[in-house]
Amino acid sequence: MSRPSLPEYSAKNVLKLCSVTGCGKHRRDISRFCNTHTRSNKLFGNPYGHALRVWEYAQETKEVTEIINQNLENPAIQAALETFDTWLKEGARGVHVLHKTK
Repeated sequence: MSRPSLPEYSAKNVLKLCSVTGCGKHRRDISRFCNTHTRSNKLFGNPYGHALRVWEYAQETKEVTEIINQNLENPAIQAALETFDTWLKEGARGVHVLHKTK
């Protein structure tokens, strides 16, 4: 038995429901998810993902600010703040800032 063609698979797949628990929408094309959850998966790497709002990480912001302020003389903190300052200045000038990964 041969595999169905992509259009055949897509036609059958869109009749199924999204794989996200509790979502009652139909799947998109050949995806396991509906349009909403496909978009979230692409944007955030997870179909349950969403943009973070400032109030959702307010406590963490407060804690990190306190740690930084208590350790301003630490060379690592100074280096990090200089790097952030450079990124902000370059971003304000319209320079695309790439972060380097190892």
